Amino acid sequence: MKPRTLALLAIATLLFALAAVVVNSRAPAYTSGTGGQLVFPDLAKRVNDAAKLIVQTAEGKFTIERKDQGWAVADKYDYPAKFDRVKQELVGLAQLKTVEAKTAEPSLYSRLEVEDMGQKGAKGELLTLEDAKGAMLASLILGKRHYGRGSDQAVEIYVRKPAEAQSWLARGTLDRNDDLKLWLERDVVALERDRVHEVAVTPAEDKPFTLSKEKPGEGDFALATVPPEDKVKSAYELNAVTGALGLLLLDDVLPANDLKPDAKLLRTLEYKSFDGLVVDLSLYEQDGKTWTRIKAAYDAAGAIAEAAEPAKGAADKGEASKPAEAAAEAAKPKLKSAEEVKKEAETINERGKDWAFGLASSDLVNLEKKFSDLIEPKEKPKS
Repeated sequence: MKPRTLALLAIATLLFALAAVVVNSRAPAYTSGTGGQLVFPDLAKRVNDAAKLIVQTAEGKFTIERKDQGWAVADKYDYPAKFDRVKQELVGLAQLKTVEAKTAEPSLYSRLEVEDMGQKGAKGELLTLEDAKGAMLASLILGKRHYGRGSDQAVEIYVRKPAEAQSWLARGTLDRNDDLKLWLERDVVALERDRVHEVAVTPAEDKPFTLSKEKPGEGDFALATVPPEDKVKSAYELNAVTGALGLLLLDDVLPANDLKPDAKLLRTLEYKSFDGLVVDLSLYEQDGKTWTRIKAAYDAAGAIAEAAEPAKGAADKGEASKPAEAAAEAAKPKLKSAEEVKKEAETINERGKDWAFGLASSDLVNLEKKFSDLIEPKEKPKS
């Protein structure tokens, strides 16, 4: 096993103990007859053997596997999995405790959503953990959440082991995670609107346009070349385009090599920040779906504003700064230094060099806005 993998799993092992302290400090005292036992008593000892997580519902299943470079989503071309999600499942399974016994009658399983996955209309989630040789470490059907004694630190959920008739109400940090996209490392770009200086949009079959503003920070963007008979529809529409990279999330991935040569280029967008970051997006249509390629660079000539220096003067003398000055300082946009921007560009390129991304619809709608979506006719003066 690679040293990095061992380190990550060692972290997970440590978290088992920490999580147990949180949950046990809030849980009632159970007897062995009514609950309070670990669902998988030996799992914590074997967590370093975990190599595969299989999530199955009535609609299908997907697999998360441990690779040399870390955990990956096997059903999405081994794209990196979100480690926090993997850790949540490992910790949750190892630390989960029974609260009280529930039904052992199969005809009643559906009420708790713990029926077998092969049963028509099954609503639960089957979570299976295996080692590298395919030996099962844990297998559990997760049903409904129970809203009662749960808290921010703990979840109560109905569960059942597939090989057993007895179902249980259980308590811990384990929760259902059967949406595949939530297992992907979804963050692509985080370019806050306050840092954006200019956005140039070039559609393949429509009017190109540019949005810009003169100074970093709060304030609306201006749309260039508005016809004299028209006006900007609203500042909100412009700001939606310029802020689209504030937290760009993917919903799907495709290896860049799987984009066909005849994939239709829909448009390109170039985002320039005040501190020199340039992010280029190219949107393609293939098989009825939009895919986005992303690359970034540092443009020293385009860095027309620099990261703010630490405050001096009164603060250096240990004197309290004036409230107005403190508020003004806090309101300044968080620009980055040249080295920080270079590293940011490298991170974006490393993340996107081999992939085309299917973006969240809420992001895509702003990246696909047309010039005609941003303007409207001026009101004619009343005669």
